[in-house]
Amino acid sequence: MTSPDAPDTPVVPVVPRGPETTRRRILDAARDLFAEHGYDHVSVRAIAERADVNLALINRYFGSKRELFHEVLNEAAVFPSMVGGDVATLPERLARYVVARTTGDDLPSPAMLAIHRSVSSPEVRQILAERMRTILFEPMAGRFSGPEAGEVAAIVTAIVSGAQSVRQLLGPEALKSAGTESAVKRLTAVFSACFDGLEPSDSVAKG
Repeated sequence: MTSPDAPDTPVVPVVPRGPETTRRRILDAARDLFAEHGYDHVSVRAIAERADVNLALINRYFGSKRELFHEVLNEAAVFPSMVGGDVATLPERLARYVVARTTGDDLPSPAMLAIHRSVSSPEVRQILAERMRTILFEPMAGRFSGPEAGEVAAIVTAIVSGAQSVRQLLGPEALKSAGTESAVKRLTAVFSACFDGLEPSDSVAKG
């Protein structure tokens, strides 16, 4: 029988193991560290220590710190579902995304904080440029046919990607003051004008 005066035995937390839980812990640790310190100031060793895993497991699951940062951003990606779908409703979907990004009261996600704290890194700027091209610009250009599709995709990409800058510089009240639905209506008209005269590539393929 244990004496009432005996010191309590410290409880050692049980860390879940297994491929999926290990991969999840690495990803969570990397996301949080990138958000706290920025890409250039986080080492793979620090991620391994935060995740309580062997250093070699990061290379096994992700290959490199660069690919790990890619995966952190992939979890926050919303562009594919927004660009896909009915072309007729694409202008309004884009408008609602921009307004939501600009006026939302929610705190920045860890992924957005990771971008904000890492954007001075040349490697991260290259990663972001690649993602903008493959996730937004190229899918947008692919929705339409004709020589102007790329130009229009570049214009739309510029508008959409500028939403976060507007929020950071002017605050969420910049568009709220005129009314959210009013802003959506005006932006829908802007995007509709961008697409005016373009033929959806799906229609061309079916024709």
